[in-house]
This record gives sequence, structure tokens and C-alpha cells, in this order.
Amino acid sequence: MYSYRYHNPTQVVFGPASFDKAAAVVADVGKTALVLTGRNHVHSSGLGERLTESLEKLGVAVRMAEGIAPNPTITSVIEMARRVRSDAPDVIVGFGGGSVMDCARLLSVALTHSGDLWEYRVRGSLSVAGIRGRTLPVVTIPTAAGTGGEISPAALATHQQLKEVFFSPHLFPYAAVVDPELALTLDPTLTAQVGIDAFVQSLEAFVSSAAQPFSDMFAIRSMQLAYTALLRLHDQPADLAARCDLALASMLSCYAIGQSSVGAVHALADPLSGRHNLGHGVALSVLLPPVMRANLESRRDRFALIPGLLDPDAVRGARSAEQAVILVEGFLERLGLSARLSMFGIEAGEFEVFAEEAQNPDMAGNPRVLSKKEIVAIYEQAA
Repeated sequence: MYSYRYHNPTQVVFGPASFDKAAAVVADVGKTALVLTGRNHVHSSGLGERLTESLEKLGVAVRMAEGIAPNPTITSVIEMARRVRSDAPDVIVGFGGGSVMDCARLLSVALTHSGDLWEYRVRGSLSVAGIRGRTLPVVTIPTAAGTGGEISPAALATHQQLKEVFFSPHLFPYAAVVDPELALTLDPTLTAQVGIDAFVQSLEAFVSSAAQPFSDMFAIRSMQLAYTALLRLHDQPADLAARCDLALASMLSCYAIGQSSVGAVHALADPLSGRHNLGHGVALSVLLPPVMRANLESRRDRFALIPGLLDPDAVRGARSAEQAVILVEGFLERLGLSARLSMFGIEAGEFEVFAEEAQNPDMAGNPRVLSKKEIVAIYEQAA
């Protein structure tokens, strides 16, 4: 028997040339827009200027805030809120990657709620219930596919080397404008580093202790789309059909984890990003094989299905859970994502601290409870 609740109110405008509709979507909910972007792509490509001109034609006043850094800190969000409060924005646009969209959600809380913003994290004193429905509407425009942040009610931020999650049903974006053409110029390395998140999220949702048929339909299709699309884009970055598939995989993976959660891969990755500013996708890639091995016995039946779902031609004889790990290791190697913690200057002396911090809400869906000793062993295998 199983049960579930499903709620995702985010309007999705999807497909090539969808960017041309973005200004109208924003104008539907606000007349003073704060547009957040990252450090390079939106500005250098002229996309920021295009969006500004389109918004102004519709009577929307625009304030651009560029340079949002990867792995945003809570102090940077608070400082941003201080700088833009006098502009009184009534809609926030997150135009960029996952960190930009996270920052947009957090800023919507910072501008509408009092008290210490850090305490609104899931493990904070204000937590989920403290975030009320008076947050500012957020419109997301992703420039890369992988995190699913365009439709997510969660955000990640770092404070004093701790990376933690914020969550509330009031953090769902009002709308997501998903135009795969915006990623056509993204190089294969960055495409893989961002896109691998869709694959990992869907794989973790599929083997989660909370997996059920409703989450499976999102997880399975997302895994398949991400697997094939990432391999195609590694060879042909301008393959628009593959860009569309990866963008769809990104959203489906977020729907999947919304039902059955992520697990130890994400939980163990958080300290790596918080303490070493390691890119999220890179951290996931390093940890994925050893975490899979640690979970095999708990979900052997599910892991054994993965090779046939992803690459039926690679399956020889009886399917096994071990084949899933071998297939995923080969997949990461083909994408150039095989790496070790030592390559980033991360040493074994930190593993005990990492193991404590990895016992965070992302661990909720892991198919088995991992002890601190077992978590340290996973980091050791990844070293």
C-alpha cells in the first residue's frame, strides 16, 4: 500500500522560443521587477538587455542585480535584500542557474519576513511553518538544465560553512519559463556538471525508501532522458532536441524528489559545497558510485532494474544491482565527471566533520539509515 500528496502550482512555459514570452509572464504579476542573474552568461549574451527592453515595453520597471555567485551565502542574500528594499520590487526574476533561482526564493522571504533569515531553514527555529504566503512571487528562467530549481519550493544556502535547505509550499515559483535554446552555447563540461543533478535526483528518487508508483513515473523517465541527453550533448552541444530532453529531465526529476526525496548522495554533497565551495554537480558525481554501493543491499531489486532502464544493450545475462554501479561509473567517465576528493584538496581529516553535517534533511529518503562510521567510509572510498 502507498499514499501520496501532490501539489505543484508553478505555471510552466516550455519549449524553444519560450523566452520571448517571459516578459508577459512577469508583467502578469508585477510592475516592478528585480532581475537576478549570475556572473557572465546573461550579461555577455545580451539576454539580460533583451528581457529588460521587453519588460519596459510592457510598463514594468526593472532593477538588474548581476553577479550572483554559486553556492549563495545567507549573508549575501541579506545584503542583497538591504540594497534593493528601497526599490520595492513586487516580483523577483531568477534568470540563470540553480544558485540564482535559490537566491530569488530566499530573497522573496528576506524582503517579506522579519527576524534572522537563517532561522527559516528547515532545521532553524522558524523552519517551514515560519514562511508565510506573503512572499513575493518569483519567476524563474533557467539558462542551464539539471537542478529542477525552476519549479522547486526549496532553496539551498550556506552560513559559516554549513549548507542547508529552506523549504515551504510558499516558495514555489509563480512561473517557470524554460527555453532550451538558452543553453545551446553552454560548453559540454558545464552542461554535464549541471545536468548530472537531474540524473542523480531521479536515481535517488527511484531507490528512495519513500518511492511509490507516482514518483516512479517521474523518476524513471527523467533518468532515461538525462542519461541519453547528456551523452548526446557531450558530443554535440548544439543538439536542440537533446537540450529539450535535458530540460524536461530536470523538471521531471524535481517532481520525483518532491514525492520521494533525495538521499545520501545529496546529503553527503552538502558539506563539500559548504566547506569547499565545490560545485553541486561535481560533488554529486564524486559521491554517486560509493553511495550506490552502500545502498545496494537495501534496494537490490531496484538497482538491478537500472541498467535495463538506461541501456538495455549493455545488459548481458541476468541483471544485477552491481551492474548499475558499473554502468553509472562508465557514464560519469564518458562525461568527464570521474573525480576523487583528493583532486580538490579535500583530506581525510575532515571526514568526521563531514559525516556529522551529512545527517541533514536530504538524508530522509535514503533507502537505509547510515551510521556516522558508514558515512566516513563512503567519503574514504571517494577520496
